[in-house]
Amino acid sequence: MYIKSNRHSKNRRTLSAPFPPGLVRATVFGIAASGTVSQTAQADDDAILPEVQVESGSSATESHNLHKLDLDLYSAPIQDIPQAIDIIGTEQLQDQSITRLQDALRNVPGITLNSGEGGAHGDNVNLRGLVVQNGFFMDGLRDPGSYTRDSFNLDSVDVIKGSSSMMFGYGSTAGLVNQETKQPTRTTLNTVSLKGGTNDLARLTGDFNEVVNSGTAVRLAIMGERSNIADRDVALNQRFGLAPSISFGMDGPTHLTLSYLHQEENNIPDYGIPFLWGSPAPVARNNFYGLANYDRTQTNTNVVTASLEHVFNSKLKLTNSFRYGNYGFNYQVTAPTLTNDYTSVPALGTPLDQILVYRDQPSSSGATTLLIDRMNLNYSFDTGAFQHDLVTGLGLSRETMTTNRYVDQIDQISPTSLLNPNPQQQASVPQQLASQPGSRGDDINLYAVDTLHVTDKWDVIGGLNFDRFISNFYANTSGDSYTETNSLFSPRAALVYKPFAWQSYYFSYGTSYNPAIQYLTLAPSSTALTPQKTTNLEIGGKLSLWNGRLSLNGALFQIQADNVRVADPDDPTLQAVSFSERVRGLELTLNGQLTPNWDINTGYTHLDAEIVNGVNQDTGLSEAGNKVPNVASDTYNLWTTYTPLDGWKLGTGLYVYGPRFASPDNSASMAGYVLWNMMTSYQVSPHVNLQLNLDNVTNKYYFQSAYYSSSSESHAVPGAGRTGMLTVNFVF
Repeated sequence: MYIKSNRHSKNRRTLSAPFPPGLVRATVFGIAASGTVSQTAQADDDAILPEVQVESGSSATESHNLHKLDLDLYSAPIQDIPQAIDIIGTEQLQDQSITRLQDALRNVPGITLNSGEGGAHGDNVNLRGLVVQNGFFMDGLRDPGSYTRDSFNLDSVDVIKGSSSMMFGYGSTAGLVNQETKQPTRTTLNTVSLKGGTNDLARLTGDFNEVVNSGTAVRLAIMGERSNIADRDVALNQRFGLAPSISFGMDGPTHLTLSYLHQEENNIPDYGIPFLWGSPAPVARNNFYGLANYDRTQTNTNVVTASLEHVFNSKLKLTNSFRYGNYGFNYQVTAPTLTNDYTSVPALGTPLDQILVYRDQPSSSGATTLLIDRMNLNYSFDTGAFQHDLVTGLGLSRETMTTNRYVDQIDQISPTSLLNPNPQQQASVPQQLASQPGSRGDDINLYAVDTLHVTDKWDVIGGLNFDRFISNFYANTSGDSYTETNSLFSPRAALVYKPFAWQSYYFSYGTSYNPAIQYLTLAPSSTALTPQKTTNLEIGGKLSLWNGRLSLNGALFQIQADNVRVADPDDPTLQAVSFSERVRGLELTLNGQLTPNWDINTGYTHLDAEIVNGVNQDTGLSEAGNKVPNVASDTYNLWTTYTPLDGWKLGTGLYVYGPRFASPDNSASMAGYVLWNMMTSYQVSPHVNLQLNLDNVTNKYYFQSAYYSSSSESHAVPGAGRTGMLTVNFVF
């Protein structure tokens, strides 16, 4: 087969050879069910990256910095992109036995999980101190549904940090998470994986790729799972997924891919343990305060995507991507709270066996839809002595949400004991409709960014993004409606210096905006809200060491976010300006091969996230100078694998999170923690592989996420206890 290197600039020099040549290799990670062929290239210091012929069946490892994102918005490899980017690849996903996107994100320093923030569900994370609930993308297009994303259809995960509205439109304030899905390839692939675990895990995945002819291939990924959570035995995960795709014209200038993703969930959710006197209540990890016979989170996700690419010549390429998504949901949830409408928070020192926990039920159902089309043009050209890589395009989208909100029955359901809760208690009061809000967001997006190659060593990048976002809210029960139009300009400027082919240093400036309807939760009370604005400054460096086998990157950054919003905890359709914040941070990452048998992926982030101005809505007191909630000052991750003998692989990982405040007034907090994971795998035969994973080896009792509205309405969700998993992979 042929692997073509990605030409992005006439001036781009590959790494010189302080390292043995012949680094270029390629492999199909069959057992990982990937089918993705890695690619990299080496050449002389002053040469253009060449086309390389590689025989099937050889082995390869591609360095982080030489990797080019599968996004036409970026014309350069990571080495020359002026912002920090993390990639969790196929092999790492397999080695860690990852089944959820949010579990994959623990490999990215600076990320923490949120829980039930403003009534939100599904994947919800903080990145560099800011919420990126609407920052999830799939193959470069928005993926706005509130669901828990499974890994069965993932080839890799890209975490692009810093303001990214220039490239991706509104939102993307602190960065975004892009899922690169499995696409048809020109290699036949048939894999099946069976997974079982001590958490009653039973999981089946399959990945099948069939080559129809030289230009056409079809692929199918499937998944089914039923599992509990170790030491949170009432919580239940039941999932099913199906992802067929077909590609035409793979051997020609015009390439069309059609894909479909279906994923459904029917879970018993975990809303954790209530806060008591400033920290999670000191109770057993297996205490469950929900209602097993009532609680359900049900989602039905259906996403259809069509991507068309036409290469006119080596300098001009046009792509167009269209997506329709429908994300149905039904959330019947019970969250622990220390009061109802007629009681008060237990006084400090009250005996624990005398404290009752009430059942809060902010339930809802409905659907989110997405209709989006993005056309993108990549054009390389010269003006005199200067060379340009221009990326420009047009995006049109419509997002809608229809919701049925139900009466919270907190006063009708009997409370339970803090020390000995009863999850089998019945919720006998029938569900009653409270409101039917709906919303729509229409966006017209124009963007252009030019990389000017001034010399072999200097690049100047400048661009502008324009969003015209029209928000419409309506309430079927009251007849209220409200429309707002925002015209948002997001500029970006950067300077990249490349003294040698293996080094690059950069400075970048960019802004991002989130309109008031960013989560489709605008209400008439939001008429005074202006868009959230984020300004990002970043300076950093990227080194490709040992002829590209090892990538060492670092960055210093500052994010200023104004008009940061949170949702009213009793009604997430209502929003209020909570505060402005400033985040200053340092990030260091090291990824690649220490030796041919020893891989490492590690990173450290320090965040100083401070509330610049804001007033507590309950007390009226200023919160300026407080730390931003749910942001750990220090996070560190390490994942390393070693191959001592042919067929064997050993791996271990550490995940370190510093303490976090849970509330904006800093009256409640969660302790830091360290997790230790291990794995080993053995290649039994060319067709069978066995893998054993042990997560949370020390059985650490820790809290992975929190929601805090007040001293009475708040909870923290424990992480899973020690969990063993055995995976049997078949390739045929």
